[in-house]
Amino acid sequence: MSAPLVTVQLYAESLCPDCINYSTSQLSDLMSSIPEIVDLQVFPYGNAEETGPDDDGSYEFTCQHGDNECYANLLEACAI
Repeated sequence: MSAPLVTVQLYAESLCPDCINYSTSQLSDLMSSIPEIVDLQVFPYGNAEETGPDDDGSYEFTCQHGDNECYANLLEACAI
Protein backbone atom coordinates (compact mmCIF):
# COMPACT_ATOMS: atom_id res chain seq x y z
CA MET A 1 0.00 0.00 0.00
CA SER A 2 1.42 3.36 -0.96
CA ALA A 3 1.09 6.56 1.03
CA PRO A 4 -1.06 9.38 -0.30
CA LEU A 5 0.64 12.23 -2.13
CA VAL A 6 1.58 15.37 -0.23
CA THR A 7 -0.51 18.26 -1.54
CA VAL A 8 1.35 21.51 -2.10
CA GLN A 9 -0.86 24.45 -3.05
CA LEU A 10 0.82 27.50 -4.55
CA TYR A 11 -1.16 30.74 -4.68
CA ALA A 12 1.02 33.08 -6.69
CA GLU A 13 1.08 36.23 -8.75
CA SER A 14 2.48 35.61 -12.21
CA LEU A 15 4.68 38.72 -12.32
CA CYS A 16 5.60 39.03 -8.64
CA PRO A 17 9.40 38.96 -8.20
CA ASP A 18 9.11 37.15 -4.84
CA CYS A 19 6.74 34.51 -6.26
CA ILE A 20 9.03 33.97 -9.25
CA ASN A 21 12.05 33.65 -6.94
CA TYR A 22 10.25 31.11 -4.73
CA SER A 23 9.06 29.08 -7.73
CA THR A 24 12.45 28.98 -9.43
CA SER A 25 14.42 28.20 -6.29
CA GLN A 26 12.69 26.45 -3.41
CA LEU A 27 9.73 24.96 -5.27
CA SER A 28 11.91 23.92 -8.19
CA ASP A 29 14.30 22.17 -5.79
CA LEU A 30 11.39 20.32 -4.16
CA MET A 31 9.93 19.17 -7.46
CA SER A 32 13.34 18.09 -8.72
CA SER A 33 14.09 16.01 -5.66
CA ILE A 34 10.77 14.30 -4.82
CA PRO A 35 8.22 14.83 -7.61
CA GLU A 36 6.76 11.34 -7.20
CA ILE A 37 5.21 12.15 -3.81
CA VAL A 38 3.96 15.71 -4.50
CA ASP A 39 0.57 16.76 -5.83
CA LEU A 40 1.35 20.33 -6.91
CA GLN A 41 -1.69 22.56 -7.29
CA VAL A 42 -1.11 26.05 -8.70
CA PHE A 43 -3.58 28.90 -8.30
CA PRO A 44 -2.55 31.97 -10.34
CA TYR A 45 -4.38 34.67 -8.45
CA GLY A 46 -2.17 36.13 -5.79
CA ASN A 47 -2.67 39.58 -4.36
CA ALA A 48 -5.55 40.87 -6.48
CA GLU A 49 -8.64 42.84 -5.63
CA GLU A 50 -12.03 41.91 -7.03
CA THR A 51 -15.03 44.18 -7.43
CA GLY A 52 -18.47 43.21 -8.59
CA PRO A 53 -20.67 41.91 -9.72
CA ASP A 54 -21.68 45.00 -11.69
CA ASP A 55 -25.22 45.47 -12.92
CA ASP A 56 -24.40 43.30 -15.92
CA GLY A 57 -22.96 40.53 -13.70
CA SER A 58 -19.34 41.23 -14.60
CA TYR A 59 -16.39 41.47 -12.23
CA GLU A 60 -13.27 43.62 -12.36
CA PHE A 61 -9.86 42.56 -11.07
CA THR A 62 -6.95 44.79 -10.08
CA CYS A 63 -3.62 43.03 -9.70
CA GLN A 64 -0.76 44.21 -7.52
CA HIS A 65 1.68 44.28 -10.43
CA GLY A 66 -0.67 45.81 -13.02
CA ASP A 67 -2.85 44.80 -15.93
CA ASN A 68 -0.20 42.56 -17.49
CA GLU A 69 -0.18 40.45 -14.36
CA CYS A 70 -3.98 40.09 -14.42
CA TYR A 71 -3.70 38.94 -18.04
CA ALA A 72 -0.87 36.51 -17.26
CA ASN A 73 -2.82 35.10 -14.29
CA LEU A 74 -5.77 34.55 -16.63
CA LEU A 75 -3.59 32.75 -19.18
CA GLU A 76 -2.12 30.51 -16.48
CA ALA A 77 -5.58 29.71 -15.07
CA CYS A 78 -6.85 28.79 -18.55
CA ALA A 79 -3.80 26.60 -19.19
CA ILE A 80 -4.36 24.74 -15.94
